[in-house]
Amino acid sequence: MQEVVTNAIRHARASDLWIDIRTGTDGSLHFEACDDGPGAARVEMGNGLTGIAERVRELGGRVRFDGRTGFRVTAEVPAP
Repeated sequence: MQEVVTNAIRHARASDLWIDIRTGTDGSLHFEACDDGPGAARVEMGNGLTGIAERVRELGGRVRFDGRTGFRVTAEVPAP
């Protein structure tokens, strides 16, 4: 979450950032963050996004980045 907030402040040119964190019925962790910035037609994987992807994958999870409307990060990590 810290990296998402940092990226939104530094790069998004957004007014608002929404973050939703919840636990699935199986104990998995679901994370979604989106902002109201202009987004990016093509997501460029800089150090911050690469670090997020690496950390999520190390935990056995998956992550998606979408810049079509604002910028959105969606991640899911399985229960330990």
